[in-house]
Amino acid sequence: PDPTKLHIHPWLTHGAPFHIDLASSTFAPLPLAGGPYWREGTEDFTESAFHPPLMSLQIVHPRLPFWPVELAPSIAGSNSTPMMNISNVLRGLHQGLHKHMGQVDWNSLTEGDQQAVTGAFKARCRAEAVRIGGSPEQLRNWEIKTISEGVRRVDFLQGRTMFKGLV
Repeated sequence: PDPTKLHIHPWLTHGAPFHIDLASSTFAPLPLAGGPYWREGTEDFTESAFHPPLMSLQIVHPRLPFWPVELAPSIAGSNSTPMMNISNVLRGLHQGLHKHMGQVDWNSLTEGDQQAVTGAFKARCRAEAVRIGGSPEQLRNWEIKTISEGVRRVDFLQGRTMFKGLV
């Protein structure tokens, strides 16, 4: 690869053999046909995310320009070389999107944006209950629990929560 140009691992751009719903409270990449299953520490997911390696990364989504996700590399192996790997990027993005939204941020939204985010929030809470499964009463209780946890940054994506890659 050209050492003067940043190369992003294909799994973080267009060629991921898995899909991730960033709205799910549980970080759980699901394999596409023939793709690797996510297991913490699996060699595939500990590959370097970038070449040359980055010491930090700030991810900004157009719908969330005021909430950049700040990432730092993990220490890889016994040689203590900092390396941001695929797992760091995906987990960090998921965690960053699941941070709570503050009242000041909420108040800065227009009424239309508040309604759209509220709709996405309710849909995420329902979907989370369905993912967990159970009887109708258990589903309702889980939905109420999720609602009580409040709006999160991922709700600003208004249902567009499948990871498609970095650009």
